[in-house]
Amino acid sequence: MVGAGALREALAAPEVEAVLSIGRRPTGVVHPKLRELLLPDLFDIASVEDQLVGWDACIWAVGVSSVGLDETRYAKVTEEMTLLWARTLLRINPDFSFCYCSAAGAGGRRLGRAMLRVVEGRADRFILESADINRVGT
Repeated sequence: MVGAGALREALAAPEVEAVLSIGRRPTGVVHPKLRELLLPDLFDIASVEDQLVGWDACIWAVGVSSVGLDETRYAKVTEEMTLLWARTLLRINPDFSFCYCSAAGAGGRRLGRAMLRVVEGRADRFILESADINRVGT
């Protein structure tokens, strides 16, 4: 939901020249500003790294439900994938803005006991501690 809304707003914004949507499946959106990069394995960022150079910003709104997942599997997407993309994008685009859309209540002193809050909190703390990464709580 957050990603679809961010995509819609970015495409409507006159100051946004181009949008690159990266996902496992097509968005179903057709727009002259939109380019889609389909990547069946989102951990395979190295195979598309050359296509990620020259962008200004990322709105990271990737997430999965924690239902039925243990902490290791949930952390793989929520924490490991997020940090892999953030580090790579910032390395190849030095003046880049990484806008991390997090869950309400994750991170900091508000960490709950639930596994998902613990995992989200670890990702949040990395984002907050990185001077080059911006965080937006949702």
